[in-house]
Amino acid sequence: FGLATLESLSCGTPIIVNMTGGLQEQVTDGENWFGIGLEPTSKALIGSQLVPYIYEDRINEDDFVGALETFYNMPPEERKKMGSLGEQHVRDNRRCSRATRFLGNPIRISVLGTYGGQVKKKVIVRGPALTQSGYGEHTRFVLRALRLQEEHLDIHVMPVNWGETGWLSKDDEERRWIDSRVEACVAHMQAKLPYDISVQVTIPNEWQRMAAVNIGVTAGIESNRVSPHWIQKVNEMDKVITISEHSKRGFTDAVYQ
Repeated sequence: FGLATLESLSCGTPIIVNMTGGLQEQVTDGENWFGIGLEPTSKALIGSQLVPYIYEDRINEDDFVGALETFYNMPPEERKKMGSLGEQHVRDNRRCSRATRFLGNPIRISVLGTYGGQVKKKVIVRGPALTQSGYGEHTRFVLRALRLQEEHLDIHVMPVNWGETGWLSKDDEERRWIDSRVEACVAHMQAKLPYDISVQVTIPNEWQRMAAVNIGVTAGIESNRVSPHWIQKVNEMDKVITISEHSKRGFTDAVYQ
């Protein structure tokens, strides 16, 4: 869902993208271009009953080769300028506070619960935090953001599988911290204690009410509308965070009779 292209832009490297879905918002701001956008030459519907309206848009091989040649023959200073503009575009529009969009007004949650003599909110993060997947990386991104407020949050992690994706095997500080938060979650749930907030990083049909306040985080879908089942699940959440205006419109513009 565009993570690789955002990482490229954040490093000042111009991108080549298929002009479809949220990628269109990354390669240009309507005035400046931060790479080359290629129009798809064929489209196919590959959705399922649960997740319909997924389109597979393919580009022409010759167009892609031509884009590579354009970059290769481009003067270094012009390529550098394009990369710098792209990097600034990411800084201005894709930071955590800007790239994550709330459907509705920002949620305000009062401080609840007591932990270690300090008032903390009990937060459960449900997602594929330990998998080598896009949603796994997005879950870890959410956890890193929450850790910045760990003074005020008691964070627990409920890891889930993500298809056949492998799990992380590295041993570092972040992995050890996540493991400790998984253990805390198990103990908390075995004691049948409630949570103040749930943050669920997955596709909407897996969302459920787990806490007093429930927030769904999803990449959405590379289409212009989502399924009726997703709309039902969205309405069960207190807030929804998605990755781009294009993805957001898939939810807000979908109407079913």
